Order: sequence, then structure tokens, then C-alpha cells
Amino acid sequence: MVLTKHQNDFKIELKYLEDDLLLRLSAAEGSFLDDTKLVESLERAKATAAEVECKAFNTLFHRAIEQADKVEDMPGRISVLTESITHAVFLYTSQALFEKDKLTFLSQMAFQVLPGSSLERISSSAFQI
Repeated sequence: MVLTKHQNDFKIELKYLEDDLLLRLSAAEGSFLDDTKLVESLERAKATAAEVECKAFNTLFHRAIEQADKVEDMPGRISVLTESITHAVFLYTSQALFEKDKLTFLSQMAFQVLPGSSLERISSSAFQI
């Protein structure tokens, strides 16, 4: 619920920046590079988009840590956290993917992050989505 609210706030902020940028682009005369306000607006939009992505991942990351099972030994805790964070990232990212691309994304994640035994949980989620 909190992540959804943050996402909506981020979308509103980006929409405002996009509208401002489009307004400046449509009103620009001559070379775009000569319009310092336009260039500054573009730089601000770029920085804000990067910040928004970082905030979204940070929220997702903390939620995955909170939801992970508590394990006392360090290797076990690392394994549980890796699985929880990977699963959260997969679910979050797959919302924006076409069905045909979800399996490819899952495969890339599996080859780069997960050990073979952890694939079952993620792959079952992939086919439920």
C-alpha cells in the first residue's frame, strides 16, 4: 500500500516535470541548446526521474527485508534476504512487462542472481502473473 502511494506520488511529480518540459519545448525558438531554462528543466527532469527510481527501489528493498524470514546464522540470512529481494524485484518489474517478456526476464534474473534451488518460488510466481 505504501509502495503504491509512493509510486503515485512519483508519477504525479514526473508528469508535472514532463508537462513543463513539453511546454518549454513547444515554446522554444531557435536552437534548444540556447534556451538555458529549457536545458535546466531537462536536467531537473532527468535528475528527478533518477531519484524517483532510486526511491522506488529503496522502498521495495526495505519492504523485502522486513518480509524476509528471520534466520540467525549469517549464510542463512544472506540466502533468505537474497531470495526475498530478488522475488520482490521480479514481482515489481514484471508488472510493467508484456507476458511474453516475463519468462525472459525471469531467466536473466535466475542466471545472474539465484542459485538453482531458489528458482521454484520465483518461477511459480511468473506463471501466476
